[in-house]
Amino acid sequence: MLRAVESGFGIASVPDYMARENPNLVKVLPTLQGPSFEVYFIYPSDLKRSKRIAAFRQFLIDQSADWEP
Repeated sequence: MLRAVESGFGIASVPDYMARENPNLVKVLPTLQGPSFEVYFIYPSDLKRSKRIAAFRQFLIDQSADWEP
């Protein structure tokens, strides 16, 4: 859908994090709020104390903080 919109084929509902990357897109219904969703970070239990997992988890939390509600 994003590629179609970028090519001028109409309008579409795309996630903010995707639209933010393209300055040529215009928000046409700024007061309309899309559906909410939950995100789960799943990993093997034996990696529970892994510093790499903790760092990546924190990265995901930091990135998701920028998402609009």
